[in-house]
Amino acid sequence: MGDKNIKRSFVLIIVILLLTFLSLCPYFNNVENLVIDVFSNFIVQYTVILLFISIYCILKRKLLLSLVFLILFSINIFTSWNFNNGVVHALVRNENNESFKIYSANINKDNKGLSMLINEIKIEKPEITLLIEVRPRHFEELAPLIDQYKYRLLDPKMYISNVGIVFLSTYPIMDYNIVNLSDHGNAIIKSRLKVKGRDVIFYGVHLPRIGIDRGFKVRQKIFIRLASQIAGESMPVIIAGDFNTTPYSPVFKKFIKISQIKDSSEEFGWQPTWPTFFPPLWIPIDHVLVSQEIQVVNKDTGSYIGSDHYSVMATLSFR
Repeated sequence: MGDKNIKRSFVLIIVILLLTFLSLCPYFNNVENLVIDVFSNFIVQYTVILLFISIYCILKRKLLLSLVFLILFSINIFTSWNFNNGVVHALVRNENNESFKIYSANINKDNKGLSMLINEIKIEKPEITLLIEVRPRHFEELAPLIDQYKYRLLDPKMYISNVGIVFLSTYPIMDYNIVNLSDHGNAIIKSRLKVKGRDVIFYGVHLPRIGIDRGFKVRQKIFIRLASQIAGESMPVIIAGDFNTTPYSPVFKKFIKISQIKDSSEEFGWQPTWPTFFPPLWIPIDHVLVSQEIQVVNKDTGSYIGSDHYSVMATLSFR
């Protein structure tokens, strides 16, 4: 029995060291490292694991170990929890004639039916809609939806991988530019919209994830370059799309700091968007970000649309 207890305690110590490292990953803001960036995204999962281990240690009367795990649990709660009354804020902020809605969805290039997506957009009635990973074969099914918007940018064959972008707006698109970031459907749309009589810069993004052919440092440079560009804008700015990273990631934090932009989810809690097919790994990688001139009235995720991503939508107004 003694040997078993020693082995069990040794395993728990190893687990402590591992979870300590994982819990601290979001705090390595000045460290550009692939491992730290990837593992910083799963803070909520670490929180749940630590809660169960703490309970186990308490039941087994391992008080010192349980104290350590509870401390790590508290660190993760502090990291992941938004310390404000976001739900209350959302309830007291009433939509009015000055508010407008943004809808963004990575529809998944392999999505074989878009009826759920189209139905969700019809229900939500967003003034601005961004769809990414759109295949040419999707356009026939999307045609009735596209026709409902007066202003549109359609690029069905932007990349070697044969996926493109649909950008729809009820507001005039004054000018635009599309930058291809890779051969895998990653792009940035920059457009100037006339929203309720005001000029607004809208960025629709599909930023690279880390892969064998997508180096970590290249990805970092894209984030920083985009953040610097946004920081230099003289008009109100909205950024929406698939960032392929969470608010806990050091690169995302650096992006927010440099761009001086606000995450619309700050006051509305944890809203995971990926992967829809495996809830234990849910993380929020699709975002709507806004500059200080814009107030977030509401922020939410959509229902299942046949994609590996949930959509994101935000109701905004000018301050």
